Amino acid sequence: MEYAEKVKSMSDEQLKEETYGLHEAVRIVECFGPEDVAKLEVCKAALLGRGYDVDEKPILSIEK
Repeated sequence: MEYAEKVKSMSDEQLKEETYGLHEAVRIVECFGPEDVAKLEVCKAALLGRGYDVDEKPILSIEK
């Protein structure tokens, strides 16, 4: 299953948890690969599509 399809099937809570985890790996711990950056962007786009505001500065904030 392609990652974008997996994201579509996630609940809002699952998607938020996935986004927080990827954000931590990419932006805070800095232990990631190119695929993680792409996944983070897919998650952020999906959240925006579901009506959430996603702000990464200074910390990740996901609000509806």
